[in-house]
Amino acid sequence: MRQQANFGKLFLRPIILLIVVFAFAIGFVVGYGEWLLSVTDTSIDRNSFARREIWVAIIPSAIIVIVAGLIAYSPPGRFGFLERRQIIGKEPIFAPPPPGLAAVSRSGTLGNVRQVQQGYTLFSGDVPIAYVIGTVPARRGEGGYLYASGFEGNARQIWVPIDAVHEVYPDTRSAFLRMRGNDPAAYGWTTMPESIRPARGT
Repeated sequence: MRQQANFGKLFLRPIILLIVVFAFAIGFVVGYGEWLLSVTDTSIDRNSFARREIWVAIIPSAIIVIVAGLIAYSPPGRFGFLERRQIIGKEPIFAPPPPGLAAVSRSGTLGNVRQVQQGYTLFSGDVPIAYVIGTVPARRGEGGYLYASGFEGNARQIWVPIDAVHEVYPDTRSAFLRMRGNDPAAYGWTTMPESIRPARGT
């Protein structure tokens, strides 16, 4: 969604604005020219002030010059809407997009995986995929797992290996994982690992 929004903002909007400006300019030039042609009377001497096309050309031009001069030399604040840095729209077309959730979460002091605890958000790239419910130590071998619940579209139970954690930001309670794509099931993380299954007979 973010890529689509950026494409529309950075490419579609400027192109549409350019088309509208060109259409307005062409329409004004053609329309004004047709108006002059419609009032032209070739039977009148071309040096005569009785020719209507002369006044059709002079009067609007004079009005434009006078109005522009009044605006240019008016006291500050009289035409406040023209003094704004941006006349059309709420934000500049080429303004950088606001930082996404992942960019905001990558702030503060870099921590370590031992600091990850309940409530941390797990990211795959720039996409949040789950939140941590707790940590589960492995019974056999080294390492352990983060027991998490996936956000919408992901499994409700996810076991993320500790060594899959790439970056930890305690200030924003965020952890970024080493994984491609956004599907924990592709890594087998939606199935409880054998090393943490309850032993039989217990």
